[in-house]
Parts: sequence; structure tokens; C-alpha cells
Amino acid sequence: MNFGIVKFAYNEIHPLIFGAIRFTLSTFFILGITFWREGSLRIHARDIGNICLVGGCGVGLYQVFWSLGLDWTYATNSALLFSTQPLFGIIYVWIIKSESLSKSACLGTGLAFVGALFVILRPDAGMHIELSTVKGDVFTLLACICFAIFFSARAKPLLKTYSALRLTGYSMLFGSIVLWIFASYSVKETGLSGLTVNTWICLAYAVLISGVLGHILWYEGIRRIGLSKTLVYQYLVPIWAMLFNFLFMGEALFYQQILGGAVILLGIRKTMKS
Repeated sequence: MNFGIVKFAYNEIHPLIFGAIRFTLSTFFILGITFWREGSLRIHARDIGNICLVGGCGVGLYQVFWSLGLDWTYATNSALLFSTQPLFGIIYVWIIKSESLSKSACLGTGLAFVGALFVILRPDAGMHIELSTVKGDVFTLLACICFAIFFSARAKPLLKTYSALRLTGYSMLFGSIVLWIFASYSVKETGLSGLTVNTWICLAYAVLISGVLGHILWYEGIRRIGLSKTLVYQYLVPIWAMLFNFLFMGEALFYQQILGGAVILLGIRKTMKS
């Protein structure tokens, strides 16, 4: 749901300002919950550099690339390019050999990717390859790399020391700093005074649901089942987006998309059994 909701908010607020406000508020929420539950916000000095990298690149640069990419290209292009995230993650894991990858896991990830193509490239959508969208498409791919490598893969060793709550909070803290730096150089006026109620609702959703809850659960998944198996769940995003748009947005549902959803579930099942 996050793609459509955030895209709607961009009609009234600059993407970088939206991202900076979103992750600043998320930081306060998560660190507050962390202190309440764990009684401490301490991190070791030796880990500050790695956490800065995870947050600065995995949250900050990721959001800069994702926000501007989504603003400069079509929603279909963005969704399709984002389905490459697990592939980047799998390749990175294979290069650094941080996890063992079975043939079954690789085949499952490949199946899920094919299923995602069926879901996203619906007959009335299509991918628009135009000169006007190239910049947005490239930025979206860079965002995928930042998320898969920095936010996910580089964070896994830190989850042996810190809870998903604490790591998410500090990642968002450093990420929001990067976002404010980019926003200060790119945006002259915030324009917050003219925002409608619907845009504030979009911001609240982006902060509390996809921001706080979504990121915490993502890190908890990596901690419990590993990176490669967590990344493949990214392919559930097209299924939920398809169902949400069909049930609440009045969009058509095609047999091709239903087939793609079934292939995604088969790929995830095969990966999880590896």
C-alpha cells in the first residue's frame, strides 16, 4: 500500500521533505518504545560506524533515490524495478558468502521474480520505457541496491548484538539526518501550511505503519530466519498491492495476475523449505 499512498502525498509535498519528516517522527517513536521496553539506548562505540553506514545509506540514500525515482517515473516502472531487490541481496550474499545458498533457494527466488513480473505487468499497465523516465528508473535501481545491501545485508551482523527495535531506531536517526541534508539543498520551501487532511493521513500511515511497524518487523525477520529467506518475502508486495487496488481502489483483476500470485507463493514456499 505504501507506493500508492506516498505517491498521492507527493502531489502536495516535496518527496525529500516528506521522507525527512517521516523518518524523523519514526525515529522518535521507535527510540521511545525502545527505551520503554529495554530501559537503555546504548550502542557500542565500535558499532557506530557500521550503524551510520546502515542508516545513512540504507535509510537516507535509499529514501532519496526511492522518493525522487518514484516522483520521476511511472508507478509500474517503480514496482517492477523494486522486484529486483531480492536478486541484489542474493547476489551480495553469494559474493561475501555470509549465508549458504542452496539451489532450491535460488530457484525459489527466481520463480517468485517471474511471478512478480506477471502480477505487475498487467495487460492494461505495461512498462513505459521513455527518455523522460530514465532518470527515475536509474534512481529506483540505486534505491534497490541501497536497501538490499546496506539496510538488509549489512545490518544482519548488528542484529546479533542489538534488538530489531534499537537498530531500526538508530538506522532511522542517521537516515533522517541524511534526508534533511539533501532536503536543505534541494527544497526552498516546505509548504506544510497548505497540506490537506488526506496528505496528513498519508504521512501518519507512512510513519506508523510502513515506517515504524514495517521496518521493525523486517529486521526481526532477518534476525530470525536470515537474509536470503527474508528478502524473498518482498515478492508478497505485488500480491498485496494487487488485492488492495482490486478491493478498495476499484481496479480490475486479471487471470494473469492471479497466475503470477500463485507462482510467487510457490517460489516463496520453495525458498523457505531450502
